[in-house]
Amino acid sequence: MCGIAGKLNLDPAQPVDEAIIRRMNAAQVHRGPDGEGVWIAGAIGLGHRRLAIVDLSPAGRQPMCNEDGSIWLVCNGEIYNHLDLRAALERRGHHYRSASDNETILHLYEEHGQSCVQHLRGMFAFALWDGRRRSLLLARDRFGQKPLLYAETPDGLAFASEIKALLQDPAVSGEVDETALHHYLTYGYIPAPQTAFRAIRKLPAASTLLWQDGHVAVERYWTLRYTPKLEIGEEEAVERLLALLREATRLQLMSDVPLGAFLSGGIDSSAVVAMMAEVTSEPVKTFSIGFDEQSFNELCYARQVAERYATEHHEFTVTPNAIAMLPELVWAYGEPYADSSALPTCYVARETRQFVTVALNGDGGDEAFAGYERYRAARLAAQYRQLPHWLRWHLIAPLARRPARWALGKLANFLARTPIPDINSGLRAMSRPVVERFFGLLPDGFSFTMTITLAMLADEYAVHFVPIAYRPRVGRSKIRPVHDTLNFLQIIIRTTLLFAPLRVFTPISLSLAILTGLKVIADIVRYDWHIATSTVVAAVVTLQMFLLGYLADLIVSTRAK
Repeated sequence: MCGIAGKLNLDPAQPVDEAIIRRMNAAQVHRGPDGEGVWIAGAIGLGHRRLAIVDLSPAGRQPMCNEDGSIWLVCNGEIYNHLDLRAALERRGHHYRSASDNETILHLYEEHGQSCVQHLRGMFAFALWDGRRRSLLLARDRFGQKPLLYAETPDGLAFASEIKALLQDPAVSGEVDETALHHYLTYGYIPAPQTAFRAIRKLPAASTLLWQDGHVAVERYWTLRYTPKLEIGEEEAVERLLALLREATRLQLMSDVPLGAFLSGGIDSSAVVAMMAEVTSEPVKTFSIGFDEQSFNELCYARQVAERYATEHHEFTVTPNAIAMLPELVWAYGEPYADSSALPTCYVARETRQFVTVALNGDGGDEAFAGYERYRAARLAAQYRQLPHWLRWHLIAPLARRPARWALGKLANFLARTPIPDINSGLRAMSRPVVERFFGLLPDGFSFTMTITLAMLADEYAVHFVPIAYRPRVGRSKIRPVHDTLNFLQIIIRTTLLFAPLRVFTPISLSLAILTGLKVIADIVRYDWHIATSTVVAAVVTLQMFLLGYLADLIVSTRAK
């Protein structure tokens, strides 16, 4: 990967401060340890940190320009079809100064203008300055593999590969975007175009941004199409899939530096390694990571694949320390990101860098081939919704609810007659802010996961809102289902008196509890108990959410009677 950065001033008479561009480059030095480039021309400034992969000579350095110096480019990424494009462009009279794949973008822009992105096949994020038109074009590849962020400022526009580089510009505000944090807590990441900072935006995948005369226009240049459908048999589908995988792998082997592959032993990375072994003459360098905890250790599967394809295999066993790694991950991502796979990925990448510069992996396979269990659940839900409304609501739903309603009704009657403990302290807490009042209701020793769940039910955003006085109560991450459930039932009565009935969560949480329960059974049947552990936790949490909504409603009704 490389790092790109730049700044454009709205006033042509106001030159860009070179020191700002160099600070932006310095914030991204880890992206490009092989060299730095800066180009300033009045109100426009471009910066580049280079990781040399194709054309290691000085001719491949950036920023780079076209033949007459009127168009300048900084790019992060690789153009896999650059040789075919280059041959066509040279026939039309274009002259190359290097063997770099990125230089093709310059000449392609001269031919096609902004639509040049339609001809590119690869992963890329680039910025191109057209001096004749005084326009700046930003572009990102179709699936957004390469990051590109920008910020509109009072005096112009700034862009970079990472948030921390943009924040080196004093004109870019570091104010937090609370709406983006809300999205993070919903999805586990912040969807484009938002970032954690109000002034900074992600350029969406498959999109371009054109700045000209102070006006910014963002356009999408490609959308995945699901029609027309192919009417082919399974055998032909398999042949076509293998051909596409083989071609995609061959194209991505374009490199003038050592290259290898991450190998987890799963279907995706194993398929990539298989294709690499098929299209290369040298043994593939593969890298796998393992853990001391055997339930998480998949080295045995990776080893089988490595032996099958006679790779030059490297294994690393680590003892993960999430707390020690957290500052590094926060610094690397620049904004909240809740994918736990970032930890093992960081470990294996760090070890792999000792041997190769480029490593292929199997990311994206589950999305492309519906590998996640949630896709099956979504399909089943869609099929269920095809049933007639009267059948779903007047036959299936009542039959499903009746046993649970009888049992929970008995429990609710019992709880409604039970003296409420510590009610005075709970009522006194009503005069405090909502979040402090809520956490004041929690019994000592309540688990971290259930605290988060209840905090979100109380319409709060995250655990960092917990008042300092109550943080010792939520310090553990261990789940204790029986203990937590008993505590949970105790809280139901207190929350019923202080908050509105939470019946809105009842149908949602019941559906989730059923789905997660079915997945527990499926995981145990298909794998083993260790694989199903995380799903058990989710099932317990969703079942407790259902109990909260349903029992709160029943208790209110019982007390009213």
